[in-house]
Parts: sequence; C-alpha cells; structure tokens
Amino acid sequence: CDDDPPHAFSQVFFLKANAGTFFVAHDIFRLNIHNSA
Repeated sequence: CDDDPPHAFSQVFFLKANAGTFFVAHDIFRLNIHNSA
C-alpha cells in the first residue's frame, strides 16, 4: 500500500497538426517530489 501523499506535477507539450491529425511534438514532464508540507 502506498501511503505517500499525491505529488504535484507539471506537464508542457505542443500539439502539431499533420494531415488533419494532431500529435505531441515535444513533451516535458516534471514531477515535483520535493517536500512541500
């Protein structure tokens, strides 16, 4: 069982159109695991 509190996270990405469809061209994911209590 995981008793850790939920961690905040931020995600940045860019959607680009290609032939009528979208795909994630660049994805940045950062998990803020520092103690914010």
